Amino acid sequence: MNNANPAVLLITPFHKSQRGNTLTTRRIRDGLIAHGIKAELLSLENEGFSEQLHEHLANGYFDIIHAFNGLYLARLLTSHPQLLDHPLIVTLTGTDLNQADSEERQALQAVFAVVRQVVVFHEEFKARLIRCSPAMEDKIVLIPQGIHLPPSPPRQRQDFGIPDECTVFLLPTGLRPVKNVELALDGLEMLAGKDDRVRLLIMGPVIDAVYGKRIIQRIEALPWAKYIGEIPHQQISGIYALGDVVINCSHAEGQPQATLEAMSLGLPAIMSAVPGNRGIMEDGREGFYFSGSRELCQAALTLHADPALRQVMGQAAAELVRQRFDYCREIEQHIDLYQAARRALKY
Repeated sequence: MNNANPAVLLITPFHKSQRGNTLTTRRIRDGLIAHGIKAELLSLENEGFSEQLHEHLANGYFDIIHAFNGLYLARLLTSHPQLLDHPLIVTLTGTDLNQADSEERQALQAVFAVVRQVVVFHEEFKARLIRCSPAMEDKIVLIPQGIHLPPSPPRQRQDFGIPDECTVFLLPTGLRPVKNVELALDGLEMLAGKDDRVRLLIMGPVIDAVYGKRIIQRIEALPWAKYIGEIPHQQISGIYALGDVVINCSHAEGQPQATLEAMSLGLPAIMSAVPGNRGIMEDGREGFYFSGSRELCQAALTLHADPALRQVMGQAAAELVRQRFDYCREIEQHIDLYQAARRALKY
């Protein structure tokens, strides 16, 4: 074990499909390794996960355990109580806060009692936790997600049968109910019915099979919308490059990582005004917030009708991401967190 730096085991619920947790934990692991930190990523989806975790804990391979998603950590603490013998850090990824019922909230409180730090992406989540549990304030650390988007060759609109004169709205999201894809379809359908230069590209994995089937069947009946499936993260910037506007219509978010990635390349955003999205940008500067399909339609119409406004807002969006969602800063803050936890081990 490296005596100069802490060794960190990152535990994630998911790693098979490209969803928020997957990209976040891979990005952080890679950034830590690039800084000389021993870091390994272990997913609950791994075959033999329990055996692997038991081996890591029994052999003292890691100084610190960092889990992503508080509800999954609560279940792990029940099945693997030996986790309590290590300094624990938990990152709340959004679903665990936004969709927890009363029983799950109790489980989260039990997690908060035993972890060393609670990491959140968004100031709104930090304020919410402090309101609910003022004694937790010293444990809460705000670390916005860093945006690290691999470059890839730009795709052409012709690849998807899109005429050059069209305005292309992008919806990068997994197909599951919380992502509320039908809201984007409802809002843009109003606009596409009046102007045939509107196009929507939806990309992302099918996470909920029943929901995904229903959404894909609806898309297949819409000549202006296309579902292009899951795009490898190494190629996604090439898809963003052909778009004009990025949409996020989630019921709730942890932090809209895919939306921020598209914004980093100069796309203005249209985002639902929900926790995790609110406060990311200034309404009317880097894009628009909306509540309901009619407001989404109006925001889309404004950007569709004014290419110069799209350009100005897109430049503002790219600058916002550069200033507030810096990847290097994200990794530095995590290293500071781990080093502080390791120092505490020595006393």
